Amino acid sequence: MKSGNGVEILPSILAADFSKMGEEVLAAVQGGADGLHIDIMDGQFVPPITFGSQMIKDIKPYVAQVPMEVHLMVHEPIKMVQELSEIGVKSVIIHSEACLDLEATLLSIKSHGMQSGVAIKPDTHVDAIEGILDQLDIVLAMTVEPGYGGQKYIETVEPKIKLLRELIEKGNLLTKLEVDGGINESTIRSAYRAGATRFVCGSAIFGESKDIKNQIIKLREAIHIS
Repeated sequence: MKSGNGVEILPSILAADFSKMGEEVLAAVQGGADGLHIDIMDGQFVPPITFGSQMIKDIKPYVAQVPMEVHLMVHEPIKMVQELSEIGVKSVIIHSEACLDLEATLLSIKSHGMQSGVAIKPDTHVDAIEGILDQLDIVLAMTVEPGYGGQKYIETVEPKIKLLRELIEKGNLLTKLEVDGGINESTIRSAYRAGATRFVCGSAIFGESKDIKNQIIKLREAIHIS
């Protein structure tokens, strides 16, 4: 059904306990996370304000060799590209709606040695990125509205995930198909069957009294339950 990429679990630190971020990040890395997902929001493109580059610098010692992925929900993300590269970020995902020049922004990400990705909102049609799909390392189908954590998974995005998978396979592309929003032990299975292979998980991993390592294991296991 899926070509090339295996399943990857990327814990989203937006759902972590901010008072002990280093400890929670380390637990996720040691618990088998394939990467770390970091949402940067500016309070303009989306209402909340979250992390900046300083937070990434602070948690980097806890991340070890696990790649850091930054999801930029900011106006004119091109302004942050060089700084993120210098910190050691592996991949940067942007929104086309936030860029004055999408092509230039993607080129900048690539020229700084990072993987590039574009996220599309639940109501954004695949047509918006179909023409550049072959230029992307990652395409992120948002399964909630961008901005706030803890939202409910939007099932109606699944046909879009299926279409993206079809386009990737038809074009024999190496583009990774990622989903973000409301991913838990139930919805991860549905998103996987629709065609996603990378899963951003927040409250399904982090939270009061949760065993982070065990939560990651349970998410992986849930994919293959019939």
